[in-house]
Amino acid sequence: GTEPMSARPVIVGFGPAGMFAALTLAEHGFAPLVLERGASLDGRIAKVDAFFGGGKLDTETNVQFGAGGAGTFSDGKLTCRIGDSAAESVLETLVSLGAPRDILYKAKPHIGTDILRTVVRNASERLEMFGGEIRYLSRAENICDRSLTVHGEKIPFGALILACGHSARDTYGELMSSGFDVEAK
Repeated sequence: GTEPMSARPVIVGFGPAGMFAALTLAEHGFAPLVLERGASLDGRIAKVDAFFGGGKLDTETNVQFGAGGAGTFSDGKLTCRIGDSAAESVLETLVSLGAPRDILYKAKPHIGTDILRTVVRNASERLEMFGGEIRYLSRAENICDRSLTVHGEKIPFGALILACGHSARDTYGELMSSGFDVEAK
């Protein structure tokens, strides 16, 4: 941007889109705040394992919500059908975070769940090293023109990136009821 922000940038969601947005902002000198409604990676793994073992579903931390997004519990196929040169940069970033180098040249690159978890851990550490912050179990609500609320705390933002994934229907519903224009991709 060409003008200073009134507050730090906020990113809602720490799946692939939120992770890359946060890393990009942090590496360019911003100190983004990431709000993730689900738990950190280790907390999320424990909740999902408990559910798969016959326990209760946690509606905020499960295979859809939490650090790394839905891909953290399903092997990552890195299929991209766009001819954008940025796709190569994404693959290079994934390699720098612990993905195997062969994703740079394979026709159908793939990262297994075990490696995706390493990538998510490394991305979290890199983000914090560059001055970013991640708040887990922090569901964004009351999204307005220049602020939102988490656990009753009003958080201002200079820019807002919604990277909440397709499963966050409640977030889309709130946006529509607040007067924001929302349309399907």
